[in-house]
Amino acid sequence: MSIKLPLLHRDCPAGRRPPGRSVRTLPLFVRTPLPPPERRAGPGRVPYVAEGDYSRAGGEAAMRELLARVTELDAVFVASDLMADGALSVLEHAGRGVPADVAVGGFDDSPVAAGTRPPLATIRQPWDRISAEMVRLLLARIAGEDAPTVILPTELVVRRSA
Repeated sequence: MSIKLPLLHRDCPAGRRPPGRSVRTLPLFVRTPLPPPERRAGPGRVPYVAEGDYSRAGGEAAMRELLARVTELDAVFVASDLMADGALSVLEHAGRGVPADVAVGGFDDSPVAAGTRPPLATIRQPWDRISAEMVRLLLARIAGEDAPTVILPTELVVRRSA
């Protein structure tokens, strides 16, 4: 049984990455039923969310925190491939198999994604289109025009980690 969870980006409205701000490591899905609400909630925290900083060390720290807090965790979606690499390392040291025990998904499809053990499932962004749209929107703003919100497609890259 799979339960899809909403993706929450409290620190990243519209999916933007604010410079210098923390991001969240989020579960992509869980394959087992969630525990009762009284076990999921705690004072001032969301138990299925851990903070990271887009570094490998940040991914390691966030995964250690999640594993300590959520023993039934069986899948995570990580905000960057580099953080996911750190999460994979912690899972291996904890004796948790990927994807047998915990499925892991990353974001960016950076070169690190294909080199992890196991290779990381990830979300690919269209960097060429992102760059072109940023320039177009910047030029529109300079010209005094309103710049609309642009949503570009992403692509799921399926690899062995999920």
